[in-house]
Amino acid sequence: MDTSSNDKDCVLNNELMDETSPLQDDASYQYIQMTKQHAANSKTTCSRDVSTRKLKCKSFSGYLTNSPNTYNYNGHCYEFVEQPMVQSDARLYCQAFNGDLVSVNDESEHDFLANTALTLPISSIYIGLAGSGNIYDTWYDGTPVGFTRWRSGEPNNIAEECVFHRTSSKDWIDTSCNRALAFICESESRKELILDGPYLLKPNINSAYYVGVHNTNQLWLFNQSTSSNAFYVQSPGITWQNSSVSFFSADKTRNVMHIVGENVLLQSLYDNTHNVDFAQESTFTMVEGEFLQGFVTLRTSTGEYLRVSGGQLMAHAYENTTAFESSASFQMFPFL
Repeated sequence: MDTSSNDKDCVLNNELMDETSPLQDDASYQYIQMTKQHAANSKTTCSRDVSTRKLKCKSFSGYLTNSPNTYNYNGHCYEFVEQPMVQSDARLYCQAFNGDLVSVNDESEHDFLANTALTLPISSIYIGLAGSGNIYDTWYDGTPVGFTRWRSGEPNNIAEECVFHRTSSKDWIDTSCNRALAFICESESRKELILDGPYLLKPNINSAYYVGVHNTNQLWLFNQSTSSNAFYVQSPGITWQNSSVSFFSADKTRNVMHIVGENVLLQSLYDNTHNVDFAQESTFTMVEGEFLQGFVTLRTSTGEYLRVSGGQLMAHAYENTTAFESSASFQMFPFL
């Protein structure tokens, strides 16, 4: 912990400040991300003016979705997600990245989206418009509908309450919300989301081993350092809360560290969009030096600590013992 930070825990990205930069007063600071040098040296420094650090368009997809289909336009970021999902799951996916299904507010935005879609292998794409009784007057982001591009005769079915964009004809058609389709996410373009690493997590209690996955999605301890045992650290975490991080597998399989009961698993970001608590269960608070100098602790959104128990990574309530604190302390080493 940086003693100049008034007991605030924070870590630093070297691209923002150098390691000798003094603390700047800012009540709205949030967790930044540990550089490799800071991970090795266990030094932290707070920075200022980071309350808007959330999402940069390239980071919106890139590693997290293993897709290059992200675009900036007029101050907004758009991701064209080719993985088909039902409409409710598509919304949850977008919301996990602080966005929603796209709203199309004028002809120029429509033309940008329609022309971009023509370059991709997708024919039908959910947009952020849903109605009732063939009345479509509000986008999911709350803005009123002022522009439409309905196909002639559409909307034509009061039982179909969702809308997709047809790539070939560049127009809109109503459809069942239970169809699995590609979709477009939209969010404001923000400063860069930090995705640092990859790192190996080495527990203090078993210092010859690393946290990793083998054959199943359960996280165990192994004495090998491979990409399946390494993690990228996203800050802020996928709930976008201050002082939060999420861990993504370094093999770029879109798998994120996730809590199920006491178990710590690697779960697919795509396959769990139906779980409304998935983002919360995949977001942690990381504190440097809480129990041991040079080690970090990871706490779940409900306050449990990640710890090694029986050779597995588990989530348990705090126990005031030296053995517990040792099992809940981890070093982060750059994976080379």
